[in-house]
Amino acid sequence: MKRMRRFAWVLSASTSLLTGCYSFSSYQTARLVPRDVVELTPSVSRFQPTFENTNRDFHWQGGDWTLDLQARGGINSRVGVGVKLSRIFLDDGYEFIAIDPKVALLPDHVAVSLPVGTFFGNGVDSHLQLHPTLFLSTPIAGGRHEATVSGKALIVDNGESFNTAWGFTAGVRFHSADDRMALQPEVGVLLDPNDERTSFFQFGIAVTVRTDRRIHGSAP
Repeated sequence: MKRMRRFAWVLSASTSLLTGCYSFSSYQTARLVPRDVVELTPSVSRFQPTFENTNRDFHWQGGDWTLDLQARGGINSRVGVGVKLSRIFLDDGYEFIAIDPKVALLPDHVAVSLPVGTFFGNGVDSHLQLHPTLFLSTPIAGGRHEATVSGKALIVDNGESFNTAWGFTAGVRFHSADDRMALQPEVGVLLDPNDERTSFFQFGIAVTVRTDRRIHGSAP
């Protein structure tokens, strides 16, 4: 009964946006993946709705974990593409998948992407979703690491019209000395303009591993 009440509470808070909750994390930077490299990024995030009560202060309610896996590669110095697969552990759980093309506007500092995806599994509505995203990155610690903020519109086709929410994330990517691995903690907030009393907070961490996809022994 407690689980059902929690599920109903979270869904009622997010009905105007989606049929459920999901990860709106980025775990990226404005830097594109080099052409001869594949970048894999598994991550874990906590999705936490907050609600404003009659005393106009906020309290936590419910919350669920999300596991993501991203794979990214470069097409050229200005364009890259990725795939994101998420497992959302709300109630019985369901999945989200998206194709994510990305374009550098100011290399290593400003980029835009347009993830196109949908939910699937366990009877969840599989309506089209568009998440146009802007990334702003700056080097820190003498250029060894990167701080990144992103803003995105989450546009969801509910079958009759489009609903839109706004997501914002901030994180720092800590690179290894050889740049083959990175650790990126991140926090974010999702705001639904149709429900000013409700917001969604997210925090988590990702590990990025880069592998050279060229055939061993081939010319660079």
